[in-house]
Amino acid sequence: MASVLILGMGNVLKADDGMGVHAVRLLAEEPPRGADMLEIGTSLADCFFLLEGYDVVVALDAVHFGAEPGACCWLSRADLARAEGGLSLHECDLLDALDLANLRGRHPVLYVAGMEPVDVTGWSMELSAPVRRNMPAYLAMVRARIRRMTEET
Repeated sequence: MASVLILGMGNVLKADDGMGVHAVRLLAEEPPRGADMLEIGTSLADCFFLLEGYDVVVALDAVHFGAEPGACCWLSRADLARAEGGLSLHECDLLDALDLANLRGRHPVLYVAGMEPVDVTGWSMELSAPVRRNMPAYLAMVRARIRRMTEET
């Protein structure tokens, strides 16, 4: 069984940028079995040592992947590497944290559960309507993948 860490990423003061934090808070109401959760916000540079204890890291984050607002995606580290210009505002910091963990001999596998945002720059603590509307489907996607990961032997 893989050890899994779920990271809620983003800035809750910047509208949909805080989608990952909102999502991990909702997941915490009924935590997925076999996974730990952490609301990391934007403090990624300091978290590399936390990643070292896990086989899999799942980042919940707003991701610009060219779909309709509220659309969900599941990305691997390879998908992030192939994307020109980056998909997430927090991608570089997360990859740097994983690289530091790798240097220390730990090699967690990274996945990003993303949702296409509407606004990540405006000052608001509210998620946009499309993101709010699609949050249940997003959480179902995350729960299903986490369940498969933690049940695999």
